[in-house]
Amino acid sequence: MKSKKNQNRYHRKKEFRFKDIVTKTKSGKSKIIKHPAYIFLESGELFIYVTLTHSKEIKNVVLIELRKNPNPNDNKKSYYVAETKEDYKINFGNRILNWKMTAEDDKEIRGLINKKDDSAA
Repeated sequence: MKSKKNQNRYHRKKEFRFKDIVTKTKSGKSKIIKHPAYIFLESGELFIYVTLTHSKEIKNVVLIELRKNPNPNDNKKSYYVAETKEDYKINFGNRILNWKMTAEDDKEIRGLINKKDDSAA
């Protein structure tokens, strides 16, 4: 059991955190891969986020290219999954400091939540 002292807390909006993503290998074993998650909303005990990746294509997933990679130390093109996800705060790891999302990309990602609400109505 984790102690409360070691748990990182979300203090500021627009922070990045690592989220463990479990995938299955061809042999059927579970493998944990870490992808950064861009957290753009907080709702009670939940974070609403999108997952960032370097992959150009992922099967059955729509990826949208970011205008600028949020990681200042990385020159590769970066993409985000065009689907918002919700998860409990405790499932997130450490914040990644010095990363910054451009205003245009942030506005586009926040628009995903509005599209999701419109399609439900």
